[in-house]
Amino acid sequence: MENYKKTKPKNNAKEYQNKLNIIIKRYGFVLDEFNKSLELHYKDPEDDEYSSLHSSNKKNLDGVTSDSFELENNVNYDINKTNEDMKDFMEKIEQLKKQNRELKIKLSKMNNETNAADERSDEYKKIYEIRYVKNWAVLISVIIFFTVISKTFVVKKGNK
Repeated sequence: MENYKKTKPKNNAKEYQNKLNIIIKRYGFVLDEFNKSLELHYKDPEDDEYSSLHSSNKKNLDGVTSDSFELENNVNYDINKTNEDMKDFMEKIEQLKKQNRELKIKLSKMNNETNAADERSDEYKKIYEIRYVKNWAVLISVIIFFTVISKTFVVKKGNK
């Protein structure tokens, strides 16, 4: 029988949850900073400091978005991998069920043959017991017959 190795997902659910929580916290903070820098940038688009701050916050927002897409891709990959493994396991289970049915049929046949042999054996034991009793009855009958005959002849000899 084949042994299946348990495929371990790239990450577990707790790790994913922790990463998601970090992304959510970061996203809220980065989004607030981006909104502030966006207002400042649109108030005075000529100011290099505001443009630089806006550009930096946009990169941070893009980074958080990128991290969330990466997390989503990792989760989807693990889900797909788990689904493939489950499909393999289900196929193996179906094969084992089929094999089990076949073995149960063979066992049933063997049990029927064994039961038939046991029944025949029991019948032969009964036949043996009946014949045994008959043989003893015949033997006792023969002994009684010879005893009666011998007593009859012995008595007649004594009367003469």
